Amino acid sequence: MPIADELLAEGMIHKEMYSNISAARTDEDKMRELFKALHSGGNKVKSTFLSILRENEPNLVQDLEFHIKQGDQQANKSTATLKYKEFIRGEYATVQEYNSLPGEHVKLDDRYTEPLIIQKHRQQREREEEIRSRGQNFHHVMGQRDSEAYKSIKVERLFDPDEHGDILRIVILQGHSGTGKSFTSQKIMSDWAFGRLYEDQFDLVFHLRCKELNQATGRKSLMDLLNYDQSSSSMIKQVLLQSPERVLFLVDGFDELKFSLDVPKDSLPRDPWTQCSPEVTLSGLIRQQILTKSFLLVTTRSTALDKLIGVVKHPVRYAEILGFSEEGVKVYFEKFFKQKQHSHQAYDSVRENETLFTACFIPVICWIICTVYREQFDEGTEMIQSLETTTSIFVEFVATLLKHHCQDLGQSALTILQGLGKLAEKGMEEQQVLFDHDSVSQTVSDPSKVPFLCKFLQRKE
Repeated sequence: MPIADELLAEGMIHKEMYSNISAARTDEDKMRELFKALHSGGNKVKSTFLSILRENEPNLVQDLEFHIKQGDQQANKSTATLKYKEFIRGEYATVQEYNSLPGEHVKLDDRYTEPLIIQKHRQQREREEEIRSRGQNFHHVMGQRDSEAYKSIKVERLFDPDEHGDILRIVILQGHSGTGKSFTSQKIMSDWAFGRLYEDQFDLVFHLRCKELNQATGRKSLMDLLNYDQSSSSMIKQVLLQSPERVLFLVDGFDELKFSLDVPKDSLPRDPWTQCSPEVTLSGLIRQQILTKSFLLVTTRSTALDKLIGVVKHPVRYAEILGFSEEGVKVYFEKFFKQKQHSHQAYDSVRENETLFTACFIPVICWIICTVYREQFDEGTEMIQSLETTTSIFVEFVATLLKHHCQDLGQSALTILQGLGKLAEKGMEEQQVLFDHDSVSQTVSDPSKVPFLCKFLQRKE
């Protein structure tokens, strides 16, 4: 063994060790004896061995050093990824409710209930059926939507191959106000950080809230717009450079953007480090000029769907979040109330009220109803007295949307509600539940900014 010969010649190992190495029958045994000699000889012997090895086997040493470096980089990347996930867990483990006082919060898992999501575009008659149905009949209709016929899908399957086996990198998740789009985005972030979702698909997941992006000023790169722990910066840059196909961006609330993304293509940045105006940078991401191999999930209200479709790169997976199923409503009540007795009592009471039971499929209304019941339980008030009419519930719903789901209305809330009232009156007189754009515009000056209106695209005959 030439290396053992040189070690002996330089006095790094004694003759007994050399004899043991020479006497070994197989290469594996020789390596074991050599390892024993190196281990017992200290750093000086190891250093001499490395010098001899580099001189005799330079390619082998180069390969070893490369793999060691790769291992160190992977270890550093794993450590940084864990730090980022820890940061995300801290950011998303809890939520503030609409009525939370400063410092109050609830655990996300204590509120989040899996929504009903479908991929099929419904016809006008199907939407009318949903709007006209009430009570148990309504939940029967929604039960039909939760089926293969309507291509119902779970959140964890949104990035699975489509029916043709193709991977669609862009998912549009649309839904009306209060159906749980933003809550679902938060849940995705939390579950990924806890290793419960997309762990094998994505090394990094980022959440971009359009409401916050409206406040961005100056020139910003994509890296500037992302929310992350600065200690993870180098790891994030490494993943974006080397593995963009393992990165997911959640763009939440596209309809809330104040600026337009209609930017000339040649003005868009091509990398996540180029600084441009916020609208140009975001347009570069959504149009996949930045990190073209990354994945994108965009949530939006139905009123802005046509604008989004005109911006994103096709093909896309379209999905619509409808709210809760009947089982989802029951699960939400069970999660909301700490005492089972209160949960059962409130749920049974709601089932007896056809209008309330129908409204509960909208998560924000379900939360309002549960909140009202909880206050009654806390105060020891009879439920029948507190819910004399369902009108009080819907007044609270309207107030919640006006306060938390409206931006730059351009007109007073009273003017909007008066216009909607006229539209509703017209619908009742004409037995109509769906209206074309021109009819709506006659009573509401800017329908796209009104959270009470739901828009859907109809295929032209």
